[in-house]
Amino acid sequence: MDYKIIITFWLLITIIGMIVWRSKCYKVFMSWIKEALGYADHVKRWKDRYLESTIKQYADDVKNRYPRHLAWWEKIFAPLIVNNVAGTTANLISIIRILLAIIIFLLTVVGNLTGEIKTLLVISLPIFIIAGLLDLIDGATARALNQISELGKKLDPLADKILLASIFVVMGNIYLPAYSYWLVIFQEGFLLAISCLKFIAEKLPFVMATQANLAGKWKAVFEFIGGGLLFLCPLDQIIFGAAANISFLISIPLATGSIIGYLSSIKKVTAV
Repeated sequence: MDYKIIITFWLLITIIGMIVWRSKCYKVFMSWIKEALGYADHVKRWKDRYLESTIKQYADDVKNRYPRHLAWWEKIFAPLIVNNVAGTTANLISIIRILLAIIIFLLTVVGNLTGEIKTLLVISLPIFIIAGLLDLIDGATARALNQISELGKKLDPLADKILLASIFVVMGNIYLPAYSYWLVIFQEGFLLAISCLKFIAEKLPFVMATQANLAGKWKAVFEFIGGGLLFLCPLDQIIFGAAANISFLISIPLATGSIIGYLSSIKKVTAV
């Protein structure tokens, strides 16, 4: 890893930040950011309402048709849901995402070792997309079916990180610049430390946000896009590698905003 590149990068960001701050342009910039986040929050709320409504209607329909009038694919998944050791349907979805991420990682490692990386990436890319789409519905499923649980709040972000690691650890090391690769690892490590801090806060007279804020959710979106582009890097390293790098670099300030949001949410519990 070239530490000079990382140091130069952070110095450049610091200098630009100081110039913006001193020139008072930051107020205009922050207003733009606030407006953009407002639009993004509106889209997210619409998406959540649509998914929750659709999932609830579908769940009610399945209950009315169970057990005799299920489609063939519903009959396959019905035993998993009925005998669900994870407790809730949303938790089961998160566990499936973790298993899919493990499969992706194994395919990536085998592909690199055997030289059949293109073939195995073609197989694993649809799995990655399915796991990403499942991320859209696990939280909505928990809310629609009134199945929000403490285990689910921990499983969902864990599944996100394992899914990212499944492609990023191997392919990111090959196709991303060293500074991007290590900056993303550093930010994810910091977010893991935040997760540990949440656990400690639960044992102390403090409260802390337990779910990702808007910046954190958009960070996950850009990381997912970057991860998908890494699958295509063996086809054209220059184009897809550059696009993946840009996507991961965009996720870094969003991750910083998410970390600040978590830390600023810490409040001491006052005795009543």
